[in-house]
Amino acid sequence: MLFRSADIKKKLEVAEATKEDMNIKEALVGWDPTEFEDLASAKEKLDPYEKLWKLVDDQQKANNKWTKTSLFKGELKPEEVETDVSTYWRLAFKLKAIFEQDNLSKPATVAAKLKSDLDAFKENVPLLHAMCNPGLRDRHWKEISTVIGFQFEPEPSMNLQRVLDMDLGTYVTEISDIAESAGKEFQIENGLAAQKGEWAPVNIEFKPWAETGTYIVAGQSVDETDRKSVV
Repeated sequence: MLFRSADIKKKLEVAEATKEDMNIKEALVGWDPTEFEDLASAKEKLDPYEKLWKLVDDQQKANNKWTKTSLFKGELKPEEVETDVSTYWRLAFKLKAIFEQDNLSKPATVAAKLKSDLDAFKENVPLLHAMCNPGLRDRHWKEISTVIGFQFEPEPSMNLQRVLDMDLGTYVTEISDIAESAGKEFQIENGLAAQKGEWAPVNIEFKPWAETGTYIVAGQSVDETDRKSVV
């Protein structure tokens, strides 16, 4: 249907070009331009069909990517998936309303099916966010394994469809809680690593403080530590 829609659109574009050429020639001989109302009407009527079949094609390709791409290679971005799902859903909802308003039941049914499929996929988005959390470490996967009742290994080939087939969606709340904690730990680890990096080139000298048996920062080290503290 997508190719048929594209073929019809191409024919309408040819007709539009012919119309414009004819109007130019009419103007040259002083005639009023001919109005092609049927052409404008055809283009307007084709538009929602074209959007619908393109949406069907885009959604099928996207769904294959969402479910078959590795979860652990950084190739799948949960935020982008969530945005795309919402975009497709809004368009399906809009097209369904347009076709229902015009009493066009068949394309309305297609749009409704798309919307329903996207509603179903939305339920998997929290699990996708959790499984793709970059903060998950071996200790977290052990926690997840304990929750689901079997050993789970984050293999490079693991994708969302396999995870769903393992029925991990049943434990999405528990897995999300573990992933959230892992994310917070990850932020702390990154913050500490950044601080270590900032302080790594600093050489600090100490000198005895009177006869107290303790030490204080000496010389230029004071300026260095002050600058780092301000930063």
